[in-house]
Formats: sequence, structure tokens, C-alpha cells
Amino acid sequence: MFMTDSLFEKSITYLETDSFKHLSTLKYLTLYRDKVTIHLLEERNNWAILVTIPAEILSYDTATYPYANKAIFVNGTSEQLKKRLLNSLPEDNYILRLNEDMNLSDMRNRFRIENGNAFVSYSCSTFEDCAANHIVPGSTHITDEAVSLMMKNGYSENEIKKYFDNGSVWFGVKMNDRIRSVCFVYQNYNDIWEIAGVHTLETERNKGYARIVVASAIAYLLKSNLVPRYEADARNTNSIKLAQSLNMKEFLRINHFLLSPIS
Repeated sequence: MFMTDSLFEKSITYLETDSFKHLSTLKYLTLYRDKVTIHLLEERNNWAILVTIPAEILSYDTATYPYANKAIFVNGTSEQLKKRLLNSLPEDNYILRLNEDMNLSDMRNRFRIENGNAFVSYSCSTFEDCAANHIVPGSTHITDEAVSLMMKNGYSENEIKKYFDNGSVWFGVKMNDRIRSVCFVYQNYNDIWEIAGVHTLETERNKGYARIVVASAIAYLLKSNLVPRYEADARNTNSIKLAQSLNMKEFLRINHFLLSPIS
């Protein structure tokens, strides 16, 4: 569907009824407005939105699912409307990102459906932690050493520098002039900020350094009246334990599905 200002604004209004639940769609829709397509269905008091983005502009998708051509997000209040949108997809190789369970059996006559990765999101509104006396200060001045560590999490150098051009802050545990652990925060959508790029040198793990940098990021964001969001790969038990140890609560799980045409 051709992207008009009214379609974009109506879609944003619907998605903002639950910004946490629709966070990924809001982020990519606003970040890549000139590259996405939107399909919107409305029926009585229900709505459903399908957003399609070229996979090539998403570094994680390109690296993880190199055979996929498009990433799709489907959100809404009606599973029936969401299914209608999905069933209207032309044949192609897709990454489908779902923020809630859906029965995809109707699509199996046209697509092979495989499970991809899954991600769990955490947040908190208060911060009381034993690591509070080890909070490290944040910095807006990014260094090559910090960038190289952040890139271990799949970010490109250009992505990281773009985030810092737009106000990102990073936190690091440094010893003997060498960064041992690092993370950074960036604006995800409005007042919701992402805690990202968490990486600790292999030789320095299990020493509590990651906990310190993430705790520092949480403290900074809450002090700035911003909402922290921490996302973990569902297979990464250490990352999940870290979020839970800081009393962050799960609020969202996103499942990836790989769709490829049968014919």
C-alpha cells in the first residue's frame, strides 16, 4: 500500500496504544519510513497492520537470515485481520517477527515455515541494586576500542556511530587502560531507550563486569526519566539471568519465523 502521511500517522496512533508491545514495529517504521510499506485493515473496533522492510537494511537479519529478502511485522487487535494480511503476502522469502502467538497453519499451503530465533525483552521502573556502589559513569565520546567490542554483538560500525550521532551513551569497566566490559544505550522509540551492545572479554567473564555496566545504564536512564529496555536472545541464559538479577521484568517475547515459497 502506498505510504501516505495519513496512513503512516494512523498506523503510529494504533501502535502507540501499546508502545511496549509494538516497540519493534514502531522503531523500524519510524527509522526507515522511506523504505517500508504498510498494509492496514480496520473492521469495527479492530485493526491490523503489516509492515514490510527490505531485509538488506537490517544488519542482524542480513547476517542471521541471508536468504531472506524482506522482514515483516504484523500487529493488531484481531488475529483474523492479521491472518488476512499474512495470507495476502506475495511469494517471497520472509522473516516474520511476531510479538504474540499466532496460528500460522493457514499459510502452510503456500509457504514452508521454519522457526528462527526468539528474543525476550525486559524493563524496570525502579532501581535498587547491590551493584549501585559500583556504578560507572557514562560517556558520549565513543572510542575505537569500545566500538570494536560493541560490534561483537552484531552491530555494524556505521550503526554504532549513527546511534552516537543521535545522543547515545556508553558505559565501560576499564582496568589497566583496557576495556573489560561495555554496553551502550540509544533511543529506541520516544522515551524508551535500549540497553545494547553488552560484551565482556572472554578472559574477564563471570567477574560481575557485565552486571556493573548494565546496572550503570539502568541507573542513568531512570535518572534521566527514560524507560530502559533490555533484550536477550532466548537461548542466552546468562543474559537472561543478568536481567533477572537486576530485578528487570519480562514484558515481551518476539519469535522469528522463516517463510519460503513452496513452489
